[in-house]
Amino acid sequence: MITFDDLPLFRATDPNTSVAAAQNVMANRRVTQLEALLRAYEANWKGLTDEEAGIIASETVASNGYWKRSADLRTMGFIMPSRTTRKTSSGCNAMVCVITQDGLDKLAGNK
Repeated sequence: MITFDDLPLFRATDPNTSVAAAQNVMANRRVTQLEALLRAYEANWKGLTDEEAGIIASETVASNGYWKRSADLRTMGFIMPSRTTRKTSSGCNAMVCVITQDGLDKLAGNK
């Protein structure tokens, strides 16, 4: 199973400045952001768009990075797309994701 620590902080194609910045990010901060987003999904069983989850978790998650952390949660299998979409603040449709049993287990300390 993929864990929070297994996720890369940067892509191989990122510029050196992004790589350097990512290497300076404390791992605990990323884990805190992932947990804050996962708790948002847990509290909203009907599901959330990445943007909605980012707004709910905004005290912990930077408003410009929520989609990356939500993508990480999908990669780990802690949230998954539902079959619905909702409009974002830009007016575009976005997928709605829901927390999975693995996500619930992670929050309960079972993973």
